[in-house]
Amino acid sequence: MKTIFGVPMTTITIVLVILLAICLLSVLLIAIRRPVIFKLGIRNIPRRKTQTALIVIGLMLATLIVTAALGTGDTLNRSIDDAALRTLGPLDEVVVFSNADDGTGEINSALSRTIPQASVDTVQRALAGNDVVRAVGGVLYSQAPVLNLGTNDPAGATSVQDVLAKAVQSEPNVTIAGLDQATIDALGGLKTDDGQAVDLTSLGADAVYLGKDGADKLNANVGDYIVFSLNNQFHVATVKGIVPSQALTGSVQPGMPSILMDLTRLQQLSGNAGKISGVGIANTGSQRTSAQHTDAVIDALKPVLKGQGLGVVPIKQDNLEQAELAANIFVTFFLVFGLFSIGVGILLIVLIFTMLAAERRSEMGMQRAIGAQRGALIQQFIAEGTGYSLLAGVVGVILGVAATWTIAWGIGVAIGDDISINPYVAPKSMLAAYALGVTITFLTIALASWRVSRLNVVAAIRDIPDAYHARRNRKQLIWGIVMVLVGALALLAGKSASNAFLFLSGLTLVPFGIAAIATYFGAPTRLVMSVASIVVLFFWLIPDSLFSRLFGRIDGGIEMFFVSGVCIVAAATILILQNLDAILSVVERVGSRTGTRIAAVRLAVSYPASAKSRSGLTIAMFSLIVFSLVMIAAINANFSQAFFGTDANAGWQIRVDVPPTNPIANFDEALASAGIDTSRIAGEGSLTMPNAGANRVRVRDTDDWATYAIDVMDAGFLDTATLSFTGRAEGYDSDAAIIEALKTDPNVVVVDSLAVAASGGFGPPPPLSHANVTSSGTFAAPTISIETGDGQPKQMRIIGVIDPKISSLVGIFAGPQAAAQLFPTAGDAPVSYYLKLAPGANVKQVSDDIERALIAHGAQAVDIAQEAKDSQAQQRSFLYILEGFMGLGLIVGIAAVGVIAFRAIVERRQQIGMVRAIGFQRSTVSLAFVLESAVIVILGVLSGAVFGLILARNVIASSFFVDGGSGISFVIPWGTIVVTIAASIVAALLMAWLPARQAASVAPAEALRYE
Repeated sequence: MKTIFGVPMTTITIVLVILLAICLLSVLLIAIRRPVIFKLGIRNIPRRKTQTALIVIGLMLATLIVTAALGTGDTLNRSIDDAALRTLGPLDEVVVFSNADDGTGEINSALSRTIPQASVDTVQRALAGNDVVRAVGGVLYSQAPVLNLGTNDPAGATSVQDVLAKAVQSEPNVTIAGLDQATIDALGGLKTDDGQAVDLTSLGADAVYLGKDGADKLNANVGDYIVFSLNNQFHVATVKGIVPSQALTGSVQPGMPSILMDLTRLQQLSGNAGKISGVGIANTGSQRTSAQHTDAVIDALKPVLKGQGLGVVPIKQDNLEQAELAANIFVTFFLVFGLFSIGVGILLIVLIFTMLAAERRSEMGMQRAIGAQRGALIQQFIAEGTGYSLLAGVVGVILGVAATWTIAWGIGVAIGDDISINPYVAPKSMLAAYALGVTITFLTIALASWRVSRLNVVAAIRDIPDAYHARRNRKQLIWGIVMVLVGALALLAGKSASNAFLFLSGLTLVPFGIAAIATYFGAPTRLVMSVASIVVLFFWLIPDSLFSRLFGRIDGGIEMFFVSGVCIVAAATILILQNLDAILSVVERVGSRTGTRIAAVRLAVSYPASAKSRSGLTIAMFSLIVFSLVMIAAINANFSQAFFGTDANAGWQIRVDVPPTNPIANFDEALASAGIDTSRIAGEGSLTMPNAGANRVRVRDTDDWATYAIDVMDAGFLDTATLSFTGRAEGYDSDAAIIEALKTDPNVVVVDSLAVAASGGFGPPPPLSHANVTSSGTFAAPTISIETGDGQPKQMRIIGVIDPKISSLVGIFAGPQAAAQLFPTAGDAPVSYYLKLAPGANVKQVSDDIERALIAHGAQAVDIAQEAKDSQAQQRSFLYILEGFMGLGLIVGIAAVGVIAFRAIVERRQQIGMVRAIGFQRSTVSLAFVLESAVIVILGVLSGAVFGLILARNVIASSFFVDGGSGISFVIPWGTIVVTIAASIVAALLMAWLPARQAASVAPAEALRYE
């Protein structure tokens, strides 16, 4: 990782190390200046090993999560970097076709457009004398189906069927690269797997080199016969050697099978005499360091390439930046959602030190009585807490590295074999994670220590509760006023800047500030705080449409997931605590029907009400983590329903992709001549992609040009597809009107909702975000400019926005009349034929038959529904990884139950002895402790699950999700929710069971003598 949130990782590490040093220096000063106080704090660490272990588990979580998040970023960054460098090899920049006027280009143009071979001389002249460039050469790419015949000599074959009969393995889409030997020599040569030098001049007309990935997928060896098709002509060749899979050898993407041959021969076979796909440039330096010269190369090329239909692409630099961006996106998600678990860990720290203070209350009171100041107690707790945190930091880093390996394995399974995911955690990341984890823990401990040091000396020595009078506590009045003022300022600032974080934070602070002021002047605490909590929950949980009507448009980012969780859980917990007595009375009444167990139930419900602060912290911990898990699961389930549902495919069942190198003149005739039973096909249409990667759009002359996909729908596609539009231009009052216009009007297009979205998320703004097109309702049809490289830009009107539920259609779509205007001289282009089958036809059988019949054309028949399922499965895999990562917070909650249960035994030892002395059985006492934990855990889990579902429902219904959730019925992922709730409750009760057994074994006489 080089940067996080735009800040260099080195800077972040230095700052965190400085903060860690300040924390440790503070403890060192305590040890030097107050050695007795320091020893009093440190001595408590080894005294109770079980308690220490539980504390370390809670304290290590922040370090573990940060280490795992940064380690995942390092892993992805390194893995994608390695894949990019391995694929690009020595290639640093590529000059390709471009219709831009500034000398820049898009790499996709290399696979769809050719340029004159004389462009190599143009680039060489521009870079002549430039000492950072070591090689310049032209490369031509073609796509073809390939058959591996193994050792079966195809001589004597008279038909395609004869050739197919000899095939051992086939690949419908293999990239053939054409190079000249001079380019390879300038790069320092290229070797085959067996160490032989690659010599293209010795290949002749019947030999090729096969890329390593192609050899693996075709199961081919040196000497095997292969057959490939170009321009619908079969060509036989033998494999002379296996070469590395790189862009210059045809493997332009990781895992892509490829063939390498002489440039002149490929030009002849593909009908591209005198043409190439691009000019490759290799800089001096290693594969990783050569990209540092890219800026100098681009500066030298741009002035020369302007106006020549050429543009330079910094392909290696772009790929490395994309690797960094992908890693940053993952780190952002993992850190933001990991904040839920870190927040739970902070609550546990506060809970731990609150309980430690309660345990040592008498001791602390006596220290104060003999002259110790509050500062001494704070320093004592800080010393003890730092000891825990330093140990926990080491454990957290170790377990974080282990979590990184687990996450890397999961990602590797999810994305397949094309990119090898190798776990890697940079030392810098481990140091930053350790420093951050310890610093967070130290600051939380310092705050908790300050809080627990505030005690009444007399009450502490006598071990009785401190007296509390809300109306006499002026600090409460001051804090209430501060909350109202700060909240009001946040409201105004948030409204002015359309910032959801500020605005909703203000809406949270103001009600609670008013409640604090009201209780100071004698208002009933339960009523006032309950009303304040309900008001806050109302504002956070009202539907987006109502919120927008009340307050206008307020925008927020991914951080709002965490902010919403904290505010909603805090308000819900306060509401539960204020009404805990009523809730527990209901539990008691229900428990009274259990007969002999009524004593255990009454004993169980008595303690939570008397220790509301501990009960509240525990409820909040479980509520926060369950809230996050349920919310993410519900959003994912509804996302899958919206984008992978039955509407996603526009009614089509099979897609047949045909590359431009082997075009099909008439699809129906090709199927019929191959013997395919076409009665199984009920409808047919096609999408053509002219100039893929080379088309540009913009809204107005002042906007920058943006590359965006432009596809052409034929009449069959428009007539057969199930098309719907959520946004329509004025004058087009139905879907049928838009479809008819696409068939007859040469000046109209439709777009997908992403092209006109208001926000581009992590990437740049969408290309048509300024078009004033709404994804729903009616809009005035705007005019956009489309540049296809064949003359002046064409002016087209947007008349519809495709329903986002049809997720398979992404881009700008033109009808046959508009295509004639946009692409008057377009040659062969990739075509996808879409098929709707007759009732009863088997999708897999039909797709397999078509692919076999059209293998000479390199056709790939895809089961669209199965493709969506595979994509959905991959998405779910990432979700499970994220949920597992977030589920680490459950460890903290479970540890909290253990801490509370163990501490409860110590604090209530005499109470246990008394109830045992008056006849309570061991089983009754044990059951009481388990039920006590169960009540608190269940309240927290149910609170988190309910409010998590409500917020997820609001997100799905908001304007950020599928046009405000139009036409979507909210799906509740019952399986995930039940498993989450059950796992939380069962694990927590198991943690409470051991101390419950210990409590039951306390001897009455010993307990009554306990002090």
